[in-house]
Amino acid sequence: MTTSLSRRSLIASAAALPLAAGLGSMARATAPMLGAGLAPYRRVTLGEFEVTTILAG
Repeated sequence: MTTSLSRRSLIASAAALPLAAGLGSMARATAPMLGAGLAPYRRVTLGEFEVTTILAG
């Protein structure tokens, strides 16, 4: 099986190459800094009750 390259397809491929290289670097994301950290517990009122959630991780 032979593949023939025309001048038009070669120029189109060369023009699209910088665009494809730039797309890979745009997809990187970083997580935000948490600062001092999360509190190990949190108290919330739910009606007449006081609910305490404990972070165990």
